Amino acid sequence: MNKILQRIEQIKREGYPLDFGEVFNNAFENYKKIAIFAGSVLLLSWFLLLIIAMFGMVKIIGVEELKSMKDNDFAIFKDPNNIYFVYLQIISVILIVLIAPFTTAFLKMAQSAARDEEFKTSEMFSFYKWPYVKEIILATIILTLLDTAISTAAVSVGVAFVGSLFKIAIALFTLLTLPLIVFQNFTAIEAIKTSIAVIAKNPLVIFALLVVGFIGALVGLVGCIIGVFFTIPIVYSINYCLYEAIFEKE
Repeated sequence: MNKILQRIEQIKREGYPLDFGEVFNNAFENYKKIAIFAGSVLLLSWFLLLIIAMFGMVKIIGVEELKSMKDNDFAIFKDPNNIYFVYLQIISVILIVLIAPFTTAFLKMAQSAARDEEFKTSEMFSFYKWPYVKEIILATIILTLLDTAISTAAVSVGVAFVGSLFKIAIALFTLLTLPLIVFQNFTAIEAIKTSIAVIAKNPLVIFALLVVGFIGALVGLVGCIIGVFFTIPIVYSINYCLYEAIFEKE
């Protein structure tokens, strides 16, 4: 049995200590190293995706129909019984799946920063290679479909708040899924199951770290909305440093 499997078995038996301050400080130092580069990549990527999305909507829906939707505050996209709501959900899932290997590379960027190693721009596409891409996409499909199904069901029965709670729970307990796939070569199912089992041993501290990371990411909205692209990387730094603290500290 290799070290990571031994560590997981130990965690399942004994749990593990997790120092909020230590993890956050490490994550903040890590973030400072990647903020500019990661933020620039996020900004450029978002800009390109926005152009593609706008072009696609014009081609598929039409300019006049979009103007009508805008006048009605795009209400049809919020109605679970409307076909456009279904289209939006399908497109969202496809888009999330396609860009998942790209966004996963931010974890690799955080690892390189933690080890003071150079991270090249070409590495942003490194997880589109086999077998990473298969497991990342499979894990993303499973979690996204689960999230979408619960959210849609909650909205349909008028309890959107419950759906939001389930979304938060899914995000929390599967937080270690992608790090385990890219750093330990776990399969998607193994990574999801292991993430749930490990985080269940210490959920409160990890949830607190997630909340702080979310608040930190939103700081970029203050004053200049574009700044959020340069604060979002704190989430990836926290994710990596949390993985490191749990599995690699020893």
